[in-house]
Amino acid sequence: IQAFDLSPDGRELAVLSQSVSTHDSWLRIVVEDIETGKGLMNLRFDTGTRPDLQQLPPWYIPHLKFSADQRFLVVQDWANVRVVNLSDSQVERTFTSTSKELSVPFSILGASNNDLFLFTYGTDLPPRWRNKGFNDLVNPRVHNELVDVSTGQRQSSWESMDIPQSLSADGKLAAVSEWEGSTPLVEIEIVDAQTGQK
Repeated sequence: IQAFDLSPDGRELAVLSQSVSTHDSWLRIVVEDIETGKGLMNLRFDTGTRPDLQQLPPWYIPHLKFSADQRFLVVQDWANVRVVNLSDSQVERTFTSTSKELSVPFSILGASNNDLFLFTYGTDLPPRWRNKGFNDLVNPRVHNELVDVSTGQRQSSWESMDIPQSLSADGKLAAVSEWEGSTPLVEIEIVDAQTGQK
């Protein structure tokens, strides 16, 4: 099991799993009714070549999240962000980064009042850092895209010096760590999710 999420109404559980073999390039989504345990969806899809773990940060794993209206599951894999329609268990659309340099999906955050999601993309490890340990400070710059998953429309894109930590309920504001603030402490910056501006 790589990730799980509870539906907004608290009635369903979605679980994202993968094979223990590094040679198998697939992910499986299972959705169950929490009260009865009844299976509501069982979807397996190919993800392309699964990267060597040496190429990615140690905290990196695929994950998934229900949309606020429970019509969609948004799934981040090794190279894409997929939107699965829960009514027919089909992948409705697939997103990739518009940045050639920052193209590895790192994070998905969803608004709780609408279908806006903030997708964050970064890079794999620079060759000089592989096998030497890794943390967020090695290469913190990321590319963010605010997307309406129900329509597929990208509303904005901007870069930040860390992965956004939170998205407001309406999807208008994001909280991002500020490493270059005026004090020795790491500050939290509240930014406009449409522009990335403080």
